Amino acid sequence: MNDFTTKLAISGILFILMFILGIILTINGKPYNAILTTFHKLLSFLTLVSIIVIVFNLFKLVNINNIQLVLIVISVILFLISFISGVFLISLKQINTIILYIHRIAPILTVISTILTILFLNKKI
Repeated sequence: MNDFTTKLAISGILFILMFILGIILTINGKPYNAILTTFHKLLSFLTLVSIIVIVFNLFKLVNINNIQLVLIVISVILFLISFISGVFLISLKQINTIILYIHRIAPILTVISTILTILFLNKKI
């Protein structure tokens, strides 16, 4: 495995762990378990940092066309929406239904967008 593939795999593992913890937190409901919430936040932050590193390295490795750039931007925006909506959910005293649905849907869209981005970057589509 090369360095880029390793970073991509680590980012994917972090995202999966974050996703699983998010599901566990959703099932358990409020009040959220402090330890699980802390790990979920930490995994979210680490995933965000790893994605930023991957994107910056990607621009050095690959000649990116417009479609690939749009997919990268969409994936990053969706991840940021997931991250920010999670911050709002934790900080609000009452659950805001709109933010809750955004936080449940955005990670799924992020996964789909990221998979499409990786496929386009590998030129398999």
